[in-house]
Amino acid sequence: SSSFIWLRPLPDASFNQIGRELSLTERFTHQATSRLQVVGFARYDSSLLRAILHRGDVGAGLGFALLKSAHSLGRVTLSAMGEATQYESADFVLAPEADSAVRLGPRVAASVGYRSQSEDTNQSVRFFAIAFLNPLDTREFRTVVDGTATFRIWGPRGVTLSGNWTYDPFRIVNRNAHDLSINVGLSLSGGNRESAKGPKS
Repeated sequence: SSSFIWLRPLPDASFNQIGRELSLTERFTHQATSRLQVVGFARYDSSLLRAILHRGDVGAGLGFALLKSAHSLGRVTLSAMGEATQYESADFVLAPEADSAVRLGPRVAASVGYRSQSEDTNQSVRFFAIAFLNPLDTREFRTVVDGTATFRIWGPRGVTLSGNWTYDPFRIVNRNAHDLSINVGLSLSGGNRESAKGPKS
């Protein structure tokens, strides 16, 4: 996902870009049992608002389905990974002794995810929360909470409401530890595949 934010401080002033948020995630999964899953993933982030030029994570973990049905799934996952982050500067609030803008180290993460879709596909809900911790330096801790709800209003067309909250106290000066974004948009889906096949005999 990506988003771009421009600000015009005065009516006759020019627009200035204050936000450029980019996030790419690739997941690899293997279903070990009906409820246990082996997960591998790679993630890339870049954030102008949080002064993060580049951040990469690569790791693996185990996921367990606490809730599993035909239309909903709830899972908890424990993971271990390596992370590299390049900030705009080394002026860290919690690490004033740092002399490099690049942070390298291991991470452990715990996450919970839930998704649900109604039988007639008129609405769907997705929720995901994850916490990262550097076991070698517990000052490096952050949490991310993300949610999306889609409501079909006319055929394949719908309205999507999404929100994201990030708490990252390990930051450079002049940056807030909290970041909250809420978005509303239009969505277009392919419709109900099962109903397109017709009733079963």
